[in-house]
Amino acid sequence: MPASIKSPPDEVAPAPARTSGRGIAAAIRRRLAPVSPGALVATGGVAALAIFFFFNVNAQLWLDEALSVNISRLPLTEIPDALRQDNSAPFHYLLLHVWMEVFGEGNFAARSLSGVAVLATVPAVWLAGRRIGGDWTAWTAALLVATSPFAGLYATQARMYAVVILLTALGYLALTSVLARPSPARVVALALVSGLLMLTHYWSFYLLAAVFSVLVVSLAWTRRRRAVLWAAGGIAGGALLMLPWLPVFLFQIENTGTPWGNPTSYKFLVDIGEYFADTNRARWYLTPAAPPGRILGVLLVVLAGLAVLRTRASAAEPESAKAVAGRRHSMSLAAVVLGTVALAVIASKVKPVTFESRYLAVVFVPFILLVATGISLVAGRYLRLGLTAAVVLLGVIGSAANIDAERSHAPEIAAAVERSAQEGDVVAYCPDQLAPPVDRLLGPGLKQVTLPTDSTSERVNWVDYAARIAATDPAAFAQEADRMAGPDNDVWLVWADGYGAYGGQCGAVAQELGRVRPTPEQPIVVSHATNYFEPSNLRRYRPGG
Repeated sequence: MPASIKSPPDEVAPAPARTSGRGIAAAIRRRLAPVSPGALVATGGVAALAIFFFFNVNAQLWLDEALSVNISRLPLTEIPDALRQDNSAPFHYLLLHVWMEVFGEGNFAARSLSGVAVLATVPAVWLAGRRIGGDWTAWTAALLVATSPFAGLYATQARMYAVVILLTALGYLALTSVLARPSPARVVALALVSGLLMLTHYWSFYLLAAVFSVLVVSLAWTRRRRAVLWAAGGIAGGALLMLPWLPVFLFQIENTGTPWGNPTSYKFLVDIGEYFADTNRARWYLTPAAPPGRILGVLLVVLAGLAVLRTRASAAEPESAKAVAGRRHSMSLAAVVLGTVALAVIASKVKPVTFESRYLAVVFVPFILLVATGISLVAGRYLRLGLTAAVVLLGVIGSAANIDAERSHAPEIAAAVERSAQEGDVVAYCPDQLAPPVDRLLGPGLKQVTLPTDSTSERVNWVDYAARIAATDPAAFAQEADRMAGPDNDVWLVWADGYGAYGGQCGAVAQELGRVRPTPEQPIVVSHATNYFEPSNLRRYRPGG
């Protein structure tokens, strides 16, 4: 080798330093330099959500989840008729049917659709946040979704609420795309998402009506009236997808109801932050929120309010046109959130509309975008980081309550029956709402009967539900269960009082069975209402002596 290009020894010697700890650290810093801290933190939050989801997704299904699975596994042509009795929209059930055809009907498989939907919401919300306030708002919004107790709860349930959350995020992106640059393709996309929302959950009607109203009001000040009219037309066009489902929907309005819940009221607006902050309150809205959930709920509402006020501690100069536009955008988001519940309250004055905190899934995304905007408006980088860390930490604490939450007594009840029952024994359910989760776990050879008797152990018939319950005779039901069991078999009663419209009927069934089958028997499973989302009792009645 020519001496002119030969490397001297002192140039070769430093090579080992490149593998030292300091050199490796420097290399890592260079690699991560283009990546913002928010991206790293939000990515970690998404990973935490995924781990949390897979940790808890195999827990036992409760009533609504069991109904979702039992209806979705029917042949596609039979699902609409089953939903006539269920008072639900069809899209999630059709989607879950296809999903289970591929992945199976187990707890994990059925719930994984919701987990994937919430995980997909994270990048969608990131895009939405970026359109509102740039990278900071984008990463903050993504992190809030990834660590939200509300999103985490419904990511682990085989219900439609995770799909609703994803569709609202996609709807926001479709709407803002039309408003920025309308085109036929974008309007069709907005109409498609709007229609799918209507076909996923009926509270989407209130959401879309609120969005439509905000668009109409904005015509008073906007210069982009053509874009606003295109957007309003896209939302209205989504109703075309409802036309094939309209006969079933009208039947449901007239004949089915929700006798288990409380009427929608304006007072639920006061607690909206806590519903999104505490999984216990999201499941049992009469249960006082835990202190971390209450703190997080107040913090979320304050930050959302800050987005509406649109102020900075250091901003003494007059607002720019961009700031005015930002304030109007935040006010529009707030109007959508509050207007959705207000419209539900107004509708309840015409026909009773039940409130369940899970229905707020339709406004979860706009609320989170408001909170992320509020954080981004706080003056001072470290204060913003501190607020973000506080919201995330409280969210993780709230989500942890869902990890070991017992959703149903069904596994304990089914195990006790399977352990001691014999072929021909009767399993009676009062109310019928306790049957689907237990039936899913029982083997063949048992006779099952529900009160009211025109439901089945796999599904609940909600048509004229309160009237049918009022027409039942608890004593006659108990005597029929005794007759079905005969002199050689046991009656196993799965029951719980306190269900709406039942009063004390189920307790009366237990008393009558104790009269016709007086053999003493201690309760096998005792209801623990504070430990279980869906508590119930199990009692065994041997043949009378």
